Amino acid sequence: TDKKIKDLTKELKDLKVENARLLAEKEYIMQQFEISTTKEDEIKPYKDALNRAEEEKKAVSEELDTLKVQIEDQEAAHKKLINENLQLQKDLGCQTELTTQLQKDLGHQTELATKHQQDALSRKIAYEGME
Repeated sequence: TDKKIKDLTKELKDLKVENARLLAEKEYIMQQFEISTTKEDEIKPYKDALNRAEEEKKAVSEELDTLKVQIEDQEAAHKKLINENLQLQKDLGCQTELTTQLQKDLGHQTELATKHQQDALSRKIAYEGME
């Protein structure tokens, strides 16, 4: 029985050591959990700020894309107006040339009409002189 008591005492001592080790491990894990929880609480505002910044970045990117499309549309409209303006300038140039040609033709017709009048007047005077 002495041997049994010694064995049981030794086993009890080993169990107490194992129990102490497990309690220490449990305490360490609890402290790590508290540190982890504390760190998570400390980090949360930064994570929230990062999320808000990413949402704002996304919104700004969408707005930028919209503005790019508007600029492309405005550039296309501007280019169309430039082309229309060039066509109008060409048309005006053609009209100016036609007007100049018409003025020349009118001047020539006026000269011919004047010459015909003078010829008619000369013939009239000649006929009157023959009578």
